[in-house]
Parts: sequence; structure tokens; C-alpha cells
Amino acid sequence: MNFREQALKNRYRLLVSLSYHWRHEKHKGQAELAEVLTRTAIEQGYTEPRKAPAGNTINTWIKKRECPAWSVKAATKLLLDFKDYLPNTDDESRALGLALAEVFPHSKVPADFDQILPEHLKGILTESLLEDAIRNRKLAVGKKEGL
Repeated sequence: MNFREQALKNRYRLLVSLSYHWRHEKHKGQAELAEVLTRTAIEQGYTEPRKAPAGNTINTWIKKRECPAWSVKAATKLLLDFKDYLPNTDDESRALGLALAEVFPHSKVPADFDQILPEHLKGILTESLLEDAIRNRKLAVGKKEGL
């Protein structure tokens, strides 16, 4: 299985991690998470304006391991704000790298990427992993560039 296939197969893991951190750090429920996830996706241009799904929809996506691309991109954006978030597996790291690459407009890892990436993720999202992600991405379709 190539990088892209592996990352896409495991992108649901980003929603698992977001759900966990949302409950444990924000102490809020899935309905609020669905609202914030949808609002973030709309604001970032990952999707057209839409009504937020029901909170239990996120759990359904996770169980089926089928998540809309907009939700994964928004989850990635939100995960970067959690200071103790670390991918749990190499597969999740690949999914995170691909999600970042797909919203980033550059054709190579930008020189200022270290400034964008939170300190705690710098050892995990290596330049090599990000280069693989950029090579295997689909180009962003959003209105905004970058995260």
C-alpha cells in the first residue's frame, strides 16, 4: 500500500484523536464538536456552507472509517491547537501529514513550515514525511491557503 492509500485508510484516526482531546481538554460533547468542526471547515474553505451534522455522526464516521475530506482537514486544523496532541501511530502521522499537505499550497515543504507547526509535532512530522505527503496529495480546493 502506498503512502496516500495508507494515509486515506487511516484518516479516521484524526477524528478519534480530536474527539478524545475535545472531551478531555474542552470537557464538551460531540454535538459541540460537530458544530466547531463544521464551522472550521466552512471558515477555512474546506466545504461549502452547510448545517453541522448531529454529534453522533462523528462517531458513525469513526466506526465506519469513512470520513468526509472536509471533516478530516478541519480536524487537523483543530488538533494543531491541542498542545499535548501527538499521533498515536505511524499511520495517524501519515494521515496528519497528508491532511496538512492537501491544504498547503506549496509544491515542497516551505522554509517557514517550522513556524507553522507546533513544537511538539516537529519531531513526528519530519521533513521526509511531509515531502512524501506533498508528493501524494490532491491539490487543495479551499478558498484559503494553508492552515
